[in-house]
Amino acid sequence: MKKLIIFDCDGVLVADFDRKKYAKFVKSFLEKHKAFDRGSPEEIVKKQSDMWEDIQDDALVGRISQTEANALWIEKLGLDRRLAKEFVRGDMKFWEESVKSRPIDEIMMTLKKLRGSGYSLAVLSNDVRESSLKKKILSWVGLDRYLDRVYTSHSIGHVKPEKEAYLHIVKDFGSKPDQTVFVGHEEYELKGAKDTGLRVVCLREKPWAQADFNIKRFPDLLEIL
Repeated sequence: MKKLIIFDCDGVLVADFDRKKYAKFVKSFLEKHKAFDRGSPEEIVKKQSDMWEDIQDDALVGRISQTEANALWIEKLGLDRRLAKEFVRGDMKFWEESVKSRPIDEIMMTLKKLRGSGYSLAVLSNDVRESSLKKKILSWVGLDRYLDRVYTSHSIGHVKPEKEAYLHIVKDFGSKPDQTVFVGHEEYELKGAKDTGLRVVCLREKPWAQADFNIKRFPDLLEIL
C-alpha cells in the first residue's frame, strides 16, 4: 500500500492568499483601464468583487476557464473582455511575487526527507487555475521537484471539503483513505479530509480539536509521521 500525503497549497506550502495586496492589484487594473470613469472607485471595486463572488464557483470546478471567468466581470463593467488575458498575466505575476516572499528552505528539506522515507506527495488546492498552472507557480520556488502530482479543483471538478476531491487523489495513487494523510490549515478542508477517512494534520498556531496531529512548524511533520 502506498503511503500518501496530500498538502493544501496556499498557507501550507507557500504564502497564504493576501486579500489586501490582491485588492490593490485589481484596483490598479481597473484604474489603468478607466473603469472608475463609470463610478466612484469604491462603487466599482465593490461591484467587481460582488461579480467575482458570483462567477468564481463555476471556475473553481472547471465549468468555465480562468480567462473566461475574468472576461465575464470585465465585460459587465463595460470594458473590453479581451482584457481578461492581460488580467490573468497580472494575476500570475502577483502569485509569482507572493510565493517568492516566503522562505521555503525548511519546507523543501522536509519534503525531500518525506519522499526519501517512501511517501508519495501531492497537492490539492481550491483554485480557478488548471493543475498545470498551479504546478508552474510552485516551480517558481522549486517545490515542484519534490511533489509527485499537483491537483486543483478546477481540473478535477470538485472542491474541498467535498469527499470526491480527496478521493480523486487517493484513487489516483492507488492508496486508501486510512493510508493517506492530509496537511492543511483551514477547518473546512481539515474537516472534509477527516470525514473522508484521512488522517489529518493541522498546521497552524491555533490547534484544531478533531485533528490527529496539531503542529506549528512544517518540519514537525518529520516527528509525527
